[in-house]
Amino acid sequence: MPDALITLTTVLAALWLMAGVLLFQRLTPGYEAHRETISELATRDAPHQWTVRLALFLPVGLLCLYPAILHFLEQNWAVAALGLALATGYLGAAAFPADPGSPLGGSLANRLHNLTGAIMYAGGGISLIAATGQAPGSLAIGVVTLIGLTGLGPNDPTGYRGYLQRTLEIFLFFAFFLHAVVP
Repeated sequence: MPDALITLTTVLAALWLMAGVLLFQRLTPGYEAHRETISELATRDAPHQWTVRLALFLPVGLLCLYPAILHFLEQNWAVAALGLALATGYLGAAAFPADPGSPLGGSLANRLHNLTGAIMYAGGGISLIAATGQAPGSLAIGVVTLIGLTGLGPNDPTGYRGYLQRTLEIFLFFAFFLHAVVP
C-alpha cells in the first residue's frame, strides 16, 4: 500500500528520532552512546528527561501509530503490527522512564518501560517475519532483530549495548519505510 502520507510519516519518524538522539546525547553530560541505550537519555535523573520524553519519544510513537492504523485499515496485518510495535515502544518510553542503567528490574516505571521495549523489538521482529515477501529483507531483518534482542540486556559484556540498540532501530525503521514504499 504505497501512500505518500504513510511514506512521509515513516521518514519523519526516523529522521525525528535520529536528530533527537544525536542532539540529546551531545547535551547530556557523561552520556556514552556506545554503552547506553537511547532510553537512558530520559531516565529520572537525566538533565533533559521531560524534553526527551515529550518532544522526542512521544512524537516518534505517534508518527509510527498513524501508518500502523492505515495498514490495519487496509488489512495489512503484519505491517500494521510492525508499526504498532514501534509505536508501543516509543509511547511506552514517553510514559515510563527507564531507571539509570536500564536494569531488568528496578522501579515499576522501569519494568513497564522494559515491557513496552520488549514488545517493540520482539513484536517488530515477529511482524517482519510474518511480512516476508511483502518487502525486500523482511525475513532477514526480523530474524536479526530477534537475535539482537538477546543482547540488549543490562549485562552486556561487550559494552556496546547502545550501538546494538541503535543498529536494531535502524533496521526496524528501514523495514517500516520499505513497507511504505513497496507496492
